[in-house]
Amino acid sequence: MPRLRPFVLLLPFIPLSAALAGPLSETEAMRAAIDSHASIESARSALTAAQGIEAEADFLLPGNPAIRIERTTDRWHHNNGERETVAEISAPIWMPGQMSGRQAVAAAKRTEAEADIATAKWALAGAVREAYWKAWEAKELLRAAEERLDRSKSLHAAAEKQVRAKEMRELDARTVAGEVLSDRQVVSRRKGEYETALAVLAELTGLAKETLGDLAAPVPASPPPQLAADVEGSRPDLKVLRSRLEGGRANFDLQEARALPNPELSLAVKRTSTDYDRTYDDSVVFGIKMPIPVIDRNQREVMAATADISRNRAEYQLAVNKARRELIQAESGWRVAWQQWQDAEEALQLTSETLALIEKGFTVGEVSSVDLIQEKRRWGEAVEADRSAAAAVAIAKAAWEQAAGASPIPVQ
Repeated sequence: MPRLRPFVLLLPFIPLSAALAGPLSETEAMRAAIDSHASIESARSALTAAQGIEAEADFLLPGNPAIRIERTTDRWHHNNGERETVAEISAPIWMPGQMSGRQAVAAAKRTEAEADIATAKWALAGAVREAYWKAWEAKELLRAAEERLDRSKSLHAAAEKQVRAKEMRELDARTVAGEVLSDRQVVSRRKGEYETALAVLAELTGLAKETLGDLAAPVPASPPPQLAADVEGSRPDLKVLRSRLEGGRANFDLQEARALPNPELSLAVKRTSTDYDRTYDDSVVFGIKMPIPVIDRNQREVMAATADISRNRAEYQLAVNKARRELIQAESGWRVAWQQWQDAEEALQLTSETLALIEKGFTVGEVSSVDLIQEKRRWGEAVEADRSAAAAVAIAKAAWEQAAGASPIPVQ
């Protein structure tokens, strides 16, 4: 028993720790997805490649240096002629604008890779938020269907008692029994929808489905009177296109600078010796080799860079127009969803009060089973509409934040 005492002391804290865990929040789901999703890892590998290109662009020379060792002799058949030994090192050098242009292209690629990571997180966060609230909606619809089934079972049990007591017609009791079977079918359908929504969320977050059973309920938020956002400055997908456009301009400048070939500097040490007088003559030779430029040497690369700039500019402008249109649509969707949720709340309150009165009248024989079933169906539809409207507000709010580039992406 003394060995078990430490474990016995921990027992009161086990329920407390479970309670402190609480439901999985939207932010925790996004963090789990960002930590494990393959799209983020792919974007990070692209950044590693861009960093390698940037490091290569900082190299002081446009190419690798070379070493040449040469020995020349006219000593044929033991002639006492001259011999010459040369040790030379040579390296190409940059022409004006080439090194800075190469660094600008590499910096643009790095910026684009960093924006790609932010875009991957932004897109993943939007998908997770939508899947999260759809899973919550599916679970709430399942709960509403189960609650509706429980009500039907209770009414059926009360109806059977009244039939045995000769206070209700057997036909009314059979009608209620049929409603129980119908509600069971609804529960089965809702279970399938919930499992499907949960599988989508589990795939995005990388979490086990068992850990996604309890999701935090949304707090429907009304849209502000004025919604404004600078999509060009906040949306990461537009930053990617803007970085690509800047990289195209830098590449155009680089290709123009490469129109002139790179000269090559050389430094050599030469020793000349003879056998007949055993003398040595040492000298240092400094040289420069300038390739003859050919007309329109890289005209094809310049024209390709020009075409890239035009294409990137058009893609960026089209993306900006699309982003602004999405923002307007998301704002309208948020306002409509908010109004629909308010209407659904009022309808649910009214149908709940009406159903309570009709159920009371049914138990005393003042209301027919047909009226009860109709009102119970109205109440079930009102519950489902209220849950769906609450999820729709959360989804619409997330969609607007996604379109505005203001998604609350958790920091890793």
